[in-house]
Amino acid sequence: MEREEIDVTDLDSDGGFREFITGFIDPGSVALSGNAKYDKDTGLQNEGQRRLRELFLNGNAAQFEISWPNVPEKCVFDALVQSAPAPEAEVDGVLSFAATLRMTGKVDFVPVTVGQLASVQAQIDSMNEKETTKKLPKGDVA
Repeated sequence: MEREEIDVTDLDSDGGFREFITGFIDPGSVALSGNAKYDKDTGLQNEGQRRLRELFLNGNAAQFEISWPNVPEKCVFDALVQSAPAPEAEVDGVLSFAATLRMTGKVDFVPVTVGQLASVQAQIDSMNEKETTKKLPKGDVA
């Protein structure tokens, strides 16, 4: 996040120093990337990746939240999908995707309970245990 500054300097400013007041807050953008779950015949298989593409195409904002392991709060915000996920891969490489969310409006930092922290950590541990990548056979193109 970044707050704008407004120059309010005038000829009566003390000692010739510039004076500023704060302006609006720009909530910024969030870059996403990960391994794509993609089937070349049916399209993206991951519901979250399908939803990002849908939001990109229709231009609607949606609510998102980001939580971190061992951090007692989560970030909740509305955002527009500024760039849509499209699978990318090199020959014999991992299918990946990237997307950008442009936050719009107020960003809230919401307390998370100890039980919710444990749930987030359990989800991360579960993802780490599963095979989350898919390799392309040599010669195939995404």
